[in-house]
Amino acid sequence: MSDSRLEGLVRADTLEEILKLLSPTEVVVAVLRVEGTPDEEIAAMLEVERSTVTRWMIRARKRIAREVPEAAGWLEGRRRRRGAKRSKG
Repeated sequence: MSDSRLEGLVRADTLEEILKLLSPTEVVVAVLRVEGTPDEEIAAMLEVERSTVTRWMIRARKRIAREVPEAAGWLEGRRRRRGAKRSKG
């Protein structure tokens, strides 16, 4: 098995571990953030305060870092800036 294929399997296993640690709501927030949805919009969809969304994801990152240390590199720089939105292009 090539190194890149083995690395892909390790990443898939790590991602599976991470997803098992997240609540359904945290998964929804994470997916929406990946899509570029601002926290303000996510909060409105979930009918909570923006600070609640931020707090959920901070707790999720801490939980992941504690339970899946090999994911630490993935979590670096994952803090969301208020109103941050990814460019699409």
